[in-house]
Amino acid sequence: TPLNAAQQAAADKAAMEKAAALEKADQAKRIEQGMLVNYETEEELQRFFDDRTDLLNQTIISLGASIQSRRAQLIRVLNEQSDAELSGVKASNDKSAWLKSNHQELNALNIQMKELELHLKSLQGEFDAILKKYREMKAALEPEIGSTP
Repeated sequence: TPLNAAQQAAADKAAMEKAAALEKADQAKRIEQGMLVNYETEEELQRFFDDRTDLLNQTIISLGASIQSRRAQLIRVLNEQSDAELSGVKASNDKSAWLKSNHQELNALNIQMKELELHLKSLQGEFDAILKKYREMKAALEPEIGSTP
């Protein structure tokens, strides 16, 4: 019997999910094989992860400086606006819109910072898992000592 629209949609979704999972597994296998080809020693693999970590740390430092600068700018303009209002001068719509926009940008930068920090923390776990897999693959390629008569 033919499938109704909901059943067909579910079947299509399941097929797409299966294809994506197979592609992800295939990509993981290619990455693992690439590790063996590209990194002859654990030290080379460690250097690669150190480079990634350094780059991520530099990005975090740069983003932190940008956040501090934007925060300082917002505080300065807020102080100017509050002084003006205390003096009886109404805040301009342009300044209010600028403050709102920059506050939203600051929030987005803070979210980005948190994401980068989480990524940095996960990078060590990722390295540990990849190093373990690397060692397993290297051991599988090397004949065991004493296995030949």
